Amino acid sequence: MSPDPLDSLLNLENTFYNEGYNQGFQDGTRTGRIEGRLYGLTQTFEIFSAMGKLHGRAVIWSERMTAG
Repeated sequence: MSPDPLDSLLNLENTFYNEGYNQGFQDGTRTGRIEGRLYGLTQTFEIFSAMGKLHGRAVIWSERMTAG
């Protein structure tokens, strides 16, 4: 007995779902890396900025303590 020629039509939705899932997974992986790097750069800059402010204040306090 030969396979039913309509089986491919009946599984069409499942085939498209699997293809879409795989494409979405690949795109999400690539996009996730890009967004993760951008987020990391943003957070690092904010930390760097805060550390710069603290360093500047420490220098000023140090100079005031030695001058006084």
